Amino acid sequence: MEFEFFPWGNAYFNTSLCGQQAYDKDKSMYCWIKECGGASAPSECFNKTASPILCQHGSNECLANRIEGCVGGLASSVHDSVNYTICFEGSFEDSWMSDSSAVLDAAERCLGETVSYINPVMFASCIEGAQGETFDIANAKATAQYGASRLGTPWVVVDGKALQDVSDLLSTVCQSYQGIKPAGCT
Repeated sequence: MEFEFFPWGNAYFNTSLCGQQAYDKDKSMYCWIKECGGASAPSECFNKTASPILCQHGSNECLANRIEGCVGGLASSVHDSVNYTICFEGSFEDSWMSDSSAVLDAAERCLGETVSYINPVMFASCIEGAQGETFDIANAKATAQYGASRLGTPWVVVDGKALQDVSDLLSTVCQSYQGIKPAGCT
């Protein structure tokens, strides 16, 4: 079974066509998806210099998306990346909304607990540099390809069909699974 995770949420590149002074899901995010979700998106659609990234819950959400994108790109397996994400997301505290050091502390702790083979210097370089930006762009493109029908987060797709109720995930995966059903499906 294939698993993909795109840590992008309701973020968007604030393009000149869609841009607003501040985050605006209804006006700007859906405009960005419509403008940038096709095969021939304008160059500013995924250009942080021309179109800054805006995240629904502020810059620290953008940081968390970048962190998860870096782990997803640097981890040696999807399993390791998922374990990291469970640790990292499970560490969320209200302080993350205003304190980037709390986000980074959780990121480093979970790195040591779940994917300690990722070099901390390489990890920091990814978060702060071009490699992380490349992961952001890939996650943005993958998210935009789902189009304006994407209702929000989490956006869960199994076998190409969006789940209307994410609480149906286990039963949907079990129904779709080919082969001997794992213990969780019995």
